[in-house]
Amino acid sequence: MSESEKNTTEIFSGSVLHRLFELHDKRMEEALSRIGLNYSQYVVLAAAHNLNEEFGEVTQVMITDFSKLDKSVVSTTIKRLSEKGMIIRQENKSDSRAKSVRLSEDGESYFRLGFDIVRQTDRAFLGEDESESRELNERLTRLLRRIEATETDEDDE
Repeated sequence: MSESEKNTTEIFSGSVLHRLFELHDKRMEEALSRIGLNYSQYVVLAAAHNLNEEFGEVTQVMITDFSKLDKSVVSTTIKRLSEKGMIIRQENKSDSRAKSVRLSEDGESYFRLGFDIVRQTDRAFLGEDESESRELNERLTRLLRRIEATETDEDDE
């Protein structure tokens, strides 16, 4: 394979991944909008739900680390979800500077509705073949871990 063919393949692969991400994001936004959520709001609800089940008391920093969303996005999203009555913010028992975050009953309901929507949207987007979807997910997860490990190594230098 010539150098120009390699470059074309690399650009093409990156373009395909970018386009897939855009389409996936668009479909998620459209699907979740039916229940009045955007994808970031669902991700924050899901992170808070899962972290609360695992650790009990959850902070905004934990949600940011878990969700991989930008901390300003998490902060704004938590504020909006709190205004909508889906998230309850209260003093953290172990750190007076931090706020604990948990889902209200409405937040739990929206998380469950969102979970079903996200699952259905992913199946429609990725196809119904569970074996192929699992294989794709495993390959993408390996790629992500490899890239994250490379970034971590670069950060250490």
